[in-house]
Amino acid sequence: MTAMNAMVTETEIVLSMDTLVSKRLPEGNIEPSYFTQKFEILPFAKSIIAGTGSFGVIELAISLARKMLVRDVTTLARILSDYLRDRDNSDLLPGKSTATVYIFGFDKGGKTRAYALRSTADFSVNEVASTDNPNTLLKPQPDNKQHLQELTNYVRDSDARIDERFVQIMRKQKEWDDALEDTNENKVGIGGENTLVSIADDFQQVALFKIDIFPDYEEQYKFCLKHVDVKY
Repeated sequence: MTAMNAMVTETEIVLSMDTLVSKRLPEGNIEPSYFTQKFEILPFAKSIIAGTGSFGVIELAISLARKMLVRDVTTLARILSDYLRDRDNSDLLPGKSTATVYIFGFDKGGKTRAYALRSTADFSVNEVASTDNPNTLLKPQPDNKQHLQELTNYVRDSDARIDERFVQIMRKQKEWDDALEDTNENKVGIGGENTLVSIADDFQQVALFKIDIFPDYEEQYKFCLKHVDVKY
C-alpha cells in the first residue's frame, strides 16, 4: 500500500512517493513489511510507472514494461492494459485487494499524459491528466472535506518550493493515516522516506530527490527487521 502524489502540468510531471510497503494480515491488521522504490523511470518509453494498492501488481507492471518495445507513454499504457486485462491476477489480488497502475510521461507529440489502469475497471486505460488537462493526484485522498482543502492549499501555495509542498502534503497524509486503527480498511501504512522525481521537456530533463525522512523510520525499520520474511 502506498502514498503517491503527483502534479501534471502542461510541460512537467512531478511525482512523490513513500518507500514503506505495508501488508494486510489475515486478521485484518496492517503492519510494516519492507522498504523499496515504488516507481520505475523508463527513459526509452519517456515514462514513469507507479501505483497504489497491491504492490505485487505494480511490480508486475514494472517488470513487463522493461521488456516492451515502446517509445511513448500512450503506447506503453495500451500494451500494459491489454496484458493485465488478459491475465488472471487473482494471485496478486487476494480477497478484496485492489490495485491501480499509474503511468506518467510524454506522448509522441511531446505532451504530458497520465493514465490510470485500475483493477476495479479491468485495467482499462483511463487518462487522468495531460497537457490539455493539468491535474494533481493525491493518494490517499481524504474523505474529510477540511483535510482535502488543507492538502489543496499546499498544492496551490506558490510561495513554497515544489519539494516543500510535497513534503507537507505527505506529512499530513501520514498524520491522518497513523490515526486510523490498524484494522481500518482505509489505512495505507505510510513511512520510510519521501522520494520525488521530476520529468520535463519531453523527458529531456529528469531529476530525482529524497525530500523527507519520516520520524518513525527507525522504529518501522526495526519492526521490519524483527519480522523479516527470508523467502526470496
